[in-house]
Amino acid sequence: GGGGAGGSAAAYEALAKRYFDAWNRHDVPGIRALLNEGCTLDDWEISEQGADAVAEANGKIFEKAPEIKIDVVKTHVSLNTSTVCCEIIVKPTKQGVTKLRVLDVLEIQKGRISAVRAYKR
Repeated sequence: GGGGAGGSAAAYEALAKRYFDAWNRHDVPGIRALLNEGCTLDDWEISEQGADAVAEANGKIFEKAPEIKIDVVKTHVSLNTSTVCCEIIVKPTKQGVTKLRVLDVLEIQKGRISAVRAYKR
């Protein structure tokens, strides 16, 4: 079996996929359901704490850019650190979102996402 965190690489990858699927559907409650209560979000613009605030921050992105979507290029799972790193591309939209290459670092705790850190190239 897996490490002390009690997760398999396949389970971590599946959780990341569910997160990005919900994101591409602009499904704020769906995102919220994947986060643990103390989840944090940090990117180059915002810093949020708590699952509701993190889900809401994503909702604001969807309101500003209703067509925003992402492609997941590569997923890297680290069981040692209970982390999934996803190389993603934010697709350009008519609302002026330019194509972005981003690294999303998702920390996993007990089958839920406990932290999201996003870095822009």
